[in-house]
Amino acid sequence: MDASAYARQSFVPDVIAPSSAVLEAASAAYLTAEERREFRVLHGMFDDTDLDTPTRRARIALEGFDLLDPVFADPSVPRALTLSALAARGAHAEILAATESATDLLSMSFRAAALARIDRKAEALQLAAAPSAISALTEATTIDDILAAVDLGALRIRLDASASGTYSSLLAALARGRESIDRLDPSVRAREAELLAERHALNDAVHAVLESLGLSPRHAAAWRLAGDLALDQFDFDGAARASAALRRLSLTHPLAAFLDARSALMQDDPRTALAVLAPILARDDAPPEVYAWKAASEASLYDFAAMRATLAFIDSKEPSSAAALVLVGRQLVFDRQYAEARETLEAAALREPAWALPRAELGLLSMQDGREARAIEDLRAATTLDPNDERTTFTLALAEQLASWKRIELKHFIIRHPEGDAALVAQLLAGVLDEMHEEICARLGHEPAQKTLIDVMPDHRSFGVRITGLPRIHTIAVCTGPTIAIEIPKEGAQKKHLGLFDPLAVLRHEYTHTVTLSMTKNRIPHWLTEAVAVALEDTPRTFETCQMLTAAWRRGALFDLDGINWAFVRPKKPSDRVLAYAQGRWMVEFAEKRFGWEAMRTLLFSYADGIREDEAMRLAFGITRDAFYKDFLVWASEEIRAWGMNPQPPLRALAMELVEADEVALKQLRDAETARLTLVANAWSNAIASPGSKRFTLPASEWPPEPAPPVEIDDASLRAFLARFPEHADLVEILLRRARTAGSEDTDSTRALLERYAVLRPVDPLPHRVWSKLAAMNKTEAETELDANASAVALGHLRALDVRADKDNIFALAIARNRRAAGDLAAASTAAERAVRMNPYDASVRELAAAIAFEAGRLDRSETHIEALTVLEPERMLHVQRLARIRELRALDAPK
Repeated sequence: MDASAYARQSFVPDVIAPSSAVLEAASAAYLTAEERREFRVLHGMFDDTDLDTPTRRARIALEGFDLLDPVFADPSVPRALTLSALAARGAHAEILAATESATDLLSMSFRAAALARIDRKAEALQLAAAPSAISALTEATTIDDILAAVDLGALRIRLDASASGTYSSLLAALARGRESIDRLDPSVRAREAELLAERHALNDAVHAVLESLGLSPRHAAAWRLAGDLALDQFDFDGAARASAALRRLSLTHPLAAFLDARSALMQDDPRTALAVLAPILARDDAPPEVYAWKAASEASLYDFAAMRATLAFIDSKEPSSAAALVLVGRQLVFDRQYAEARETLEAAALREPAWALPRAELGLLSMQDGREARAIEDLRAATTLDPNDERTTFTLALAEQLASWKRIELKHFIIRHPEGDAALVAQLLAGVLDEMHEEICARLGHEPAQKTLIDVMPDHRSFGVRITGLPRIHTIAVCTGPTIAIEIPKEGAQKKHLGLFDPLAVLRHEYTHTVTLSMTKNRIPHWLTEAVAVALEDTPRTFETCQMLTAAWRRGALFDLDGINWAFVRPKKPSDRVLAYAQGRWMVEFAEKRFGWEAMRTLLFSYADGIREDEAMRLAFGITRDAFYKDFLVWASEEIRAWGMNPQPPLRALAMELVEADEVALKQLRDAETARLTLVANAWSNAIASPGSKRFTLPASEWPPEPAPPVEIDDASLRAFLARFPEHADLVEILLRRARTAGSEDTDSTRALLERYAVLRPVDPLPHRVWSKLAAMNKTEAETELDANASAVALGHLRALDVRADKDNIFALAIARNRRAAGDLAAASTAAERAVRMNPYDASVRELAAAIAFEAGRLDRSETHIEALTVLEPERMLHVQRLARIRELRALDAPK
């Protein structure tokens, strides 16, 4: 997956200033002193002197979730505040007692919500559907009444399956309140944001929540929603800023704890989540939601007995609410504990059958675990209950399309595809996937219990919907366990296609995920499933990857075992995710070489028992997690030396020898270093002077680079240094590149440098590129056909280049022609098939593959390519004739 998917800039700031409209209104000359204090409290601009009445103190106590503050007992405090405090701590019996004979909208709203949670839904629905509640949406004249009417309307939608069409009236009522009654009331915009977020209208929700915070920078519910929206995008830093804003309202704010707990769970740290929740659980006024997060944390620990016990406790308090079940079910889906997730979400759907969300979550779960028929059933039910959820409607539309697609059933796979371009790719994959299954499962020692469903998606947008429910993601394939979705390799507009690649190589990676998720019961750490998948791609590490790993090692910037997990999901820099893939594979390679592949399999199988990473490594490797990482770093330094990527002494040190003999150059270098240190000092000074800045801890890795020595190492000096340091790959590379630039490629001295460089830096494909070019220059095609030795030499270089070319079939084509000329038709056909997979819509490549397959006796593959040609070039009747003929030949060869 491309890093850009999750590297978006966070929308959550450290602080939010009041909007200009609020500041202007606060200073209006017509306000009395009392009105000015009330305005400042309502808009989060108060100081302690403004809290001079019980009502204002109660309002601030409520924002800070100080729910047992004695001020709520003051009879002068408005009913809205006292009922809000009772609702926040789940005091349903007290709410019912306080509202027993009340008929105002506000009391009806709180009473209905309490009734709905304690299994008195009929009474709750009667209040929610009362004529006064419905008419208030268009007739209410106060913000409090509009908010109460909207809450009743939202509850009616949740309780009554026939009320789904009323959603737009809720938004209209809030818009009327904002535009006609009080354009500055922050609660109206915050409530809009909640309704929009619930239906995954994320851009509109973000806009609304930020507007709300501009109207009241201390609005607790808005900060909570901002944090949740940030976490929906894996923006942990943004969520932390929202949590910090809540803790400025109260150091132990429960809403901050919920954000921190959710963030920890998303980072696979349930123990931290429980620690964050502990102070809230100990409070006498603990909000009921804290127990739902406790159950979610227990679920993430795979302690399902504790999870069910906590859910049972919640049921004793709120027996008819499915909110906790949905929260826990979502966490189980996130952790890919599909069986437990289904059980939990089905219980939620049974408990609140008119609520769309449990059904929607079940539908999305079924799309992940390969139950497409069930997915359609649940998604249709969800869209009937709530047709306004963007994610659900997008996913349902795709699920219904998928159901009509053609299927190719293999021994271990089901390939599903639409007609058109995707069909051409699906037919190519059908001939190679079962063989891939045998190789990967033999390596891992495990086979999934069911066939894997592979959806070949015709374009990027449908792929995005398939895997997320929304068309906003940038990658070419993804595995959710028993299902894999993959785009077709095709060039075109980036919104439609992401370019050429070998789909078999990509599916090899994704299917490794399927197998490792199966063998670990989906409990494998994120970095490890990616690392094993890259390792089993069975392709050599590219030179660019070696350079990247070396640079990170030199800077001390390799990820630890905590950082690598979330470098995949929320990279801080565009390069983080690429580095995480490469480093993960490197760590698997280290583990295999140090402990053996059987130990690696032991590690993988141990996760199925629900143990965490440190214990798993102790069992498999006999060392702790920390020791594994420290030993890896030592081994990595040895690998870098073997690659020839860290020759000693560094070129800078050699250049300094020349500088020190040159006074002018030495002065230039010292002046440049002084200028560099001045820049660093200024950066520190500016950062220290900026409140809230984090740049005052500017690490050395972010300093400007050291100035290069102002001297050129001439050839004579290079050769002198090389005589002193004969294994210095950088010196050989410089001499080699200078010789090539001078046009001296095909000389004895250049060839000697090539051979020397290939030995000293075996990871650089440069020698293979030069040698293959020289072979092409020095041999005609006819001569190459006659010279088996030259052909074999060229083949070695071409293969070395091809295995590193994941987006270009030029070398695969060259190998196919090379092997065809040499009479090795089996190898030629294999190379031609790879060339076709990387660009299945190039008719010339299909022509070559069809001819080679025919010559090799692979009539089935030849037929596949000729059939594709009839689609790619429908005007050429020759393809139709060839297709008919080859089918005749296959019929003759068929067993009688």
